[in-house]
Amino acid sequence: MPAAEPSAPLGSVKVVDWTDPAGAYAGRLLADLGADVVRIEPAGAAEPWPQERIPGTVVSALERFVNLNKRSVRVHLDTAAGRDLLAALIERADIVITSGDGPRRWRQAGRPLRRSRDGTHVHVSAFGEHGAGAALLADDLIALAAGGLLSLGGYPDGPPVAVYGTQAYLAGGINAAVAALLGLLAARGGQAGGADLDVSIQAILAGALEDATAEYDLTGVVRRRAGDTPREAGTGVFACADGWIAMVAGKLGTAAAWDALVAWLCERGVPGAEALKAPKWATLEHRRRPESIATFQRLMEAAAAGYTRQQLYHELQRRRIAAAPVNSVADLLADRQLAVRGYFRQVHDTALDRDVTYSGPPYRLPDHSLPGWSSAPPPGGLAGEEARGWLGAAPGAAGETGERAR
Repeated sequence: MPAAEPSAPLGSVKVVDWTDPAGAYAGRLLADLGADVVRIEPAGAAEPWPQERIPGTVVSALERFVNLNKRSVRVHLDTAAGRDLLAALIERADIVITSGDGPRRWRQAGRPLRRSRDGTHVHVSAFGEHGAGAALLADDLIALAAGGLLSLGGYPDGPPVAVYGTQAYLAGGINAAVAALLGLLAARGGQAGGADLDVSIQAILAGALEDATAEYDLTGVVRRRAGDTPREAGTGVFACADGWIAMVAGKLGTAAAWDALVAWLCERGVPGAEALKAPKWATLEHRRRPESIATFQRLMEAAAAGYTRQQLYHELQRRRIAAAPVNSVADLLADRQLAVRGYFRQVHDTALDRDVTYSGPPYRLPDHSLPGWSSAPPPGGLAGEEARGWLGAAPGAAGETGERAR
């Protein structure tokens, strides 16, 4: 018999995605693995997505990105039929992912957010559902600040600076997807009673502070914003012939990387490089001194001036020194390695009526087949017949979208 075609990892999994931007990326990650994700669009609800103007239209780039590969049904929750439909979708789903006020009010009204026997419900919020801040609301920027990560971005003499994009929301979505998969594994492994899992974005970000917490615990030093000043010699961003290269060969690298870097500078005949062989340069304390950082930057950029970013990248990588060119978006789109690996995908976006290039899925699973991609749907794009099919109901059975009678 011919070998069976590899299947999608979550090809048999049904997911209800009732989220705002704080949790929507979780459903996208599950859809990328083949789950059938139906997004709930409550009729009459305020538009939660940040809008951006692009030539010819106004659209939410975040919404188009996090809702790829999903389906959508508009539900009128102010009608009995709409509430019945949502309850039926939840009862049918293996996983329900929620964030925002609507699901909280639904649960407070005594309605379940997962099927009783073995379903998984994951809720994403800024501060978790069971702590002192459970009732507080926060957007992406406030969550970044409350988790501590915002304090590390920017320059010492200026205010905090957030990285572009909804980093807190995406972190919440990633962890919610992990939680959903853990719940699914437990259910498939025979755990009875299902699972209700709570994802706190603040807690996630507090765990993403690099070594800031450990450094304070061990040394009493509070990490501050450093701007573009390297924290130590051997690590940082350095100018080269056609731009910049980022390198890690200090504390965050290895002793071998530092030795290899010093050897390369000496081979290049950089004046003053031989001094880096002195025992004091092997100590973190010395490499963190401002004068040491300035000395190393001068030596490194003298050597790098004769290299392009790509040349320097390959030279340092060959010596097992962690380095990467600082790329623009155009550089990434033209990158040969990413092209060979098929990293970028084009999808015809139905809202924009044009092809859009997206970064590829964060999965490489050789024993499985990942599904093709489809455009983020228009709100409520799932027709009544499709909804009934998703529910396993006969045509004409319960499962109307809960629209008001005309």
